[in-house]
Amino acid sequence: MTQNILIIGNHCCSNRGDAAILRGLLEYLGSNYPDAAITTTTRYLDAAQYIIPNQHFITDQLFGAQFEGSRVSKAIKNRLFTHIGLPRFACNQGLSFATNAHREFASFVQQFDLVIQVGGSFFVDLYGIKQYEAPLIVKGLGIPYVIIGHSVGPFQSSNIKQLARASFDGVPILLREQVSLQHFNQLDVKQANVIDSADTAWLVTPRTTNLPKVVLDFVAKPTVAITLRDLKPFDVRLGITQKQFEDKIMTMCNSLSNLGYQIIAVSTCTGLDGYHKDDRMVALNVQRKLKNQHMFMVVMDELNDVELGHLLSKCQLTIGTRLHSAIISMNFGTPAYAIAYEHKSEGILNQMQLADFSIDIHDIDAPSTFDKLQSTLSSIETTKSDLAEKVMAEKQRACSSIEYVLQPILN
Repeated sequence: MTQNILIIGNHCCSNRGDAAILRGLLEYLGSNYPDAAITTTTRYLDAAQYIIPNQHFITDQLFGAQFEGSRVSKAIKNRLFTHIGLPRFACNQGLSFATNAHREFASFVQQFDLVIQVGGSFFVDLYGIKQYEAPLIVKGLGIPYVIIGHSVGPFQSSNIKQLARASFDGVPILLREQVSLQHFNQLDVKQANVIDSADTAWLVTPRTTNLPKVVLDFVAKPTVAITLRDLKPFDVRLGITQKQFEDKIMTMCNSLSNLGYQIIAVSTCTGLDGYHKDDRMVALNVQRKLKNQHMFMVVMDELNDVELGHLLSKCQLTIGTRLHSAIISMNFGTPAYAIAYEHKSEGILNQMQLADFSIDIHDIDAPSTFDKLQSTLSSIETTKSDLAEKVMAEKQRACSSIEYVLQPILN
């Protein structure tokens, strides 16, 4: 019998990290449950269909509903639901104070045998309360619900803690790293069901693609790849301004250029389909400040996550502000350093026994950081051999944990 699976939580495939997370899960499900019918919600439909064209996507109707109506009606509706409706969901008091969009979603979701919350750093206090609507509705309806490949926390406000506690209670939650376990434990979830797992982006099968000739010509010489980002909303918590961050990156790039390495800036987040983040703009800002601008290339093409992986496989090393640029790079065989601005980077590298490959965001331009980069580049083949074993361990960790949770539900 065909199993109907709904995957929720994909923010936008314009973020190629989100795309890789989703693609890895889809590849796993396609291989292990080939008869399942899989539907995925996303907030940016056109981008998703462009990046992963063979998957069935539908619009995330709960996300879109918050923008419907006049400015006054939206403000009243969202405020009332925040203070009355959502807490009622958390207490399992049904849809008595729900909006029409929530009732429509509740009716729609009942056709599915399983709902999977696809991974990422979805449940974080800085992302607000909207993340908890769908999980609480699914739980209230008694539909099997699994959270796969996540980092969670921190949870600071009492309201967020209440919603997270209710969303996680009795739900299998596959954490992709162990630092999140500390945040989870602080919630005191009544029926905790935490399973040690890994990021599902590891499950993407590395393969070759067609890349722009100008890019291939550039990386024919020894090249280090970097990814950058606008730090908001993390800049205040980190205690570093965007300008300070970019100046530190500039110093690091100048040092690498002095060693003879070119720098190629690739972006896991672009403005595809109107997405609000475009890392290419940050890279261009850095390029303008560099001493040897001709040794620095910003890739402006809209590459998908697999194409990015193929490109990174041709580089000697990746230095990623975006965590998934580091994961994609390592999955395609190129060692990577991750610039830590959230605990997820630290946690995943610790789990892989690669703690030395984490760079504190304040230490990007430190002499000790450059010494580490130089040492890695000088012994890159040994590093690659060691990395391959660690990546395989993450793949196996992800597969075994997902199978452990899904097998009783789908078989």
